[in-house]
Amino acid sequence: MLYVLACSNLLELSANFNQLEVWPTSFGSKLLKLEKLCLQLNNLMGLPESIGELGSLRILDLHFNKLRSLPPTIGKLLKLEALNVSSNFNNLTSLPHEIGELISLTHLDLSFNQIRELPPSLAKLKMLKTLKLDQNPLMSPPMDVVEHSHEAVVGYLDHLSSDLETKMTTCGGIKVSCLNIPSSPRRDNIGGWVPVRGGGSWMNSLLSHLICGNINGMHNGSSMGKLMRWQGYHSDDDFHFPL
Repeated sequence: MLYVLACSNLLELSANFNQLEVWPTSFGSKLLKLEKLCLQLNNLMGLPESIGELGSLRILDLHFNKLRSLPPTIGKLLKLEALNVSSNFNNLTSLPHEIGELISLTHLDLSFNQIRELPPSLAKLKMLKTLKLDQNPLMSPPMDVVEHSHEAVVGYLDHLSSDLETKMTTCGGIKVSCLNIPSSPRRDNIGGWVPVRGGGSWMNSLLSHLICGNINGMHNGSSMGKLMRWQGYHSDDDFHFPL
């Protein structure tokens, strides 16, 4: 490995099908011209912070490892076009907010992991053409959005990152979170923004709904100011707040 780090002009490095558990902490500062790094089918549990120093990197392949997380410095890879962290199975459960800073990213494979929530910053990836999310227990975005298209996913996250404002207010000593999310027209088999029914019972949610609506100036049937979530319409037929 020390020999590899001495190759400062190296453009491509493949270390696939090994038993690597760690990666040298200083490799980022040694391989500044590296454009392609393939580390698939190893036992890596993480990457060093110095990954962010690979300013020329265009392709990073980390599938079939044991990654538990990605370092925030990955957001410094401004030339990165393809990132594959699929098949880290039960280990990879979340992504850093900084992944949204990969402004050149066109292909992102997150399939076969345990990711439950995508960071809203992913909406900033305007160059993204391929987003693979298969076999993740995603809750945000919900599966009906994921199954529609990657554009729908980006749109959902864009709402969260740009239009969602969380405000805390108090009613009888209880803090209530009010979410400002624009409504979406009802269309079959797609879904839209509907009022949230959380907090243990629909009555608590109704209280939150009324507080948020009053404080945010809900008038004339406007859905601004309600506590909202994305939901397929067919599963919300048992109880409705007026839109």
